[in-house]
Amino acid sequence: MMSNLKKLEKYFPLVDFWGEVCGPAYEILLHDVSEPNHSVVKIVNNHISHREIGSPLTDLAINLIESKEYETKSYVANYLGKTKEGRHLVASTFFIKENNKLIGLLCVNHDTHEIQDIFDDLEKFIENHALYPNSNKAKYQENFDTNINGHMYDIVEREINDSIISPDRMKASERKVIVNKLNDYGVFAVRGMIPFVAEKLCTSEPTIYRYLKEIKNK
Repeated sequence: MMSNLKKLEKYFPLVDFWGEVCGPAYEILLHDVSEPNHSVVKIVNNHISHREIGSPLTDLAINLIESKEYETKSYVANYLGKTKEGRHLVASTFFIKENNKLIGLLCVNHDTHEIQDIFDDLEKFIENHALYPNSNKAKYQENFDTNINGHMYDIVEREINDSIISPDRMKASERKVIVNKLNDYGVFAVRGMIPFVAEKLCTSEPTIYRYLKEIKNK
């Protein structure tokens, strides 16, 4: 998958701008979705999540891409995130698209720990009594300490298990359909996935490479 870095560089000043306007309690970062294993291409105030240039996509970012939620929305706002230290954030993600194709994510993460203690009891009350059942805080949950490889393995297993035909009985065209779906999810951007997929589909690595070449040349 070709990197979108050149297309995203024009957003770098915007990341700096929002970082300065919002202040040190707000982490602003830019993801290149074509490089899921090291997607962060720009970040300010990274003391909040301790991520840096080259850090991977989070679990929620992968789920948003996988579900193609960006096709019907321009952004997702004010959902809960959590750092690996357990600190809660209020996070928002803007989908950067070019010709209706997703190329990047602009994310804003607000560190609310200074006021979190005050609102903890109230938040528990609201959640327990379901006063806001449509809140994005309930719908979306994000973990900033994520293992992208494990998530990709899960995607492969799910796609194969969802097929009504077992891999050892699949025709070449049926295997190619699954490879095409996995390619759309960015599975093959992660190192080691081609031999894993080949094994799961009861075929060879050269065959997977051939399918990917045919898909690319469509």
